[in-house]
Formats: sequence, structure tokens, C-alpha cells
Amino acid sequence: YLKDGGLVMSGGSSSFTANGVMFYNGPGSSGTPGSITLSGGGRVVQSPMTSGTYYGMSIFQSRTALQRITLSGGSGWNFTGTIYAPKGELLVSGGSGATVGSQFIADLMTLSGSNR
Repeated sequence: YLKDGGLVMSGGSSSFTANGVMFYNGPGSSGTPGSITLSGGGRVVQSPMTSGTYYGMSIFQSRTALQRITLSGGSGWNFTGTIYAPKGELLVSGGSGATVGSQFIADLMTLSGSNR
């Protein structure tokens, strides 16, 4: 549960591994969740839960949140699963060999990069 703060990871040497995980980006005491930004050339490995109510879901943003989710990585990325942000903006870009998401649900989505 990313309560209020969102999630930020950037930089060429950053590393992130989360297997069997769903991130819920929701409000806390402020009433507004933070944005999610995962970017850079570092290694990112993420896979969703394989059973249960949220099977296959990697990021679930509060249904009323307008926050942006940015997923921008290089060849060391293997980020799978559904990204759900029904009122948010989703920016997805990747380099050659990157895997970024499998299903996308957003109000506005921008795809770019050499591997779409």
C-alpha cells in the first residue's frame, strides 16, 4: 500500500525486484496518492500475484486518483502484469529487449520507445 507517497525509482544503476506483488497506490490522510515513477537503465523485475482476487495485477491505483504512472526502462526490464489507473495518465516507454506491462487500463496513455 503506497499510502500518500507514491513510488519513485530512477537512475542507471537502480535495481528493483518484486515478484508476486501488487502495488496499491491509494490516498492516506492527505486524501491524494502520490505518483509512481520507475525509470532508468537499471534492472527491474516485477511480476504480479499468481492467485487471489487481484491475480495478474501489478499496479492498482485508486479508482478516483488522477496521478501519473511513468514506467520507462531499458533492456534490463521485465515488468509484467496489469497496470490499472482508470482516471490517471500512464506513460510507458522501453528500450530494446524491455518488457513493460501486459495490460493497461488508464484514462490517457502514451507509448514510446524502441520496444512497444
